[in-house]
Amino acid sequence: MKIRTFATLAAGTALALAPSAASAEDYGTVSSMECNPLTVEAGGRATCTLTSDGTSVVWQVTTSGDDVTLISVAGTVSTAAQDIVGGTSVLTFDAPEAAGTIGVIAIVDGEPVDTATITVTAADDTEGVGSDASASGSDDELSSTGFDNAGLVAGAGALLVVGAGAVAFAARRRSNA
Repeated sequence: MKIRTFATLAAGTALALAPSAASAEDYGTVSSMECNPLTVEAGGRATCTLTSDGTSVVWQVTTSGDDVTLISVAGTVSTAAQDIVGGTSVLTFDAPEAAGTIGVIAIVDGEPVDTATITVTAADDTEGVGSDASASGSDDELSSTGFDNAGLVAGAGALLVVGAGAVAFAARRRSNA
């Protein structure tokens, strides 16, 4: 009977610790991208800088209409793979002559790692153009997903298992008396 009680306690402990073991996983390449400016006048220039410990990057640029000078076609186009030298890669391009949006995606070693949206304003709508705002999609880690109080749930689960073990132990003790 002691073996079964010990096995129940061990199983409960393993279940309580499972979420913390899953969060200790290594997620691989760490990358972040910053674009400046986030609002550019039609025909203006924007630059996106990628910082990554990966080896190569493919830039994917999507426009809402007119051509971007970098790629010379409208729609979604990817650049050829570029080596990441010294941990950084830079993409500079001229915005189209019409208002709209430009989406930029950095794909490092075959995995999309960060995105940015740049707003292209009409030539006469210059409010906010040239601001120092930047899009920093991620820091040195992946964004947090899931339940914010996972530790609380793990603690409650552990307490439940310990309580059930104590009840089983007390019931067994009474039946032996």
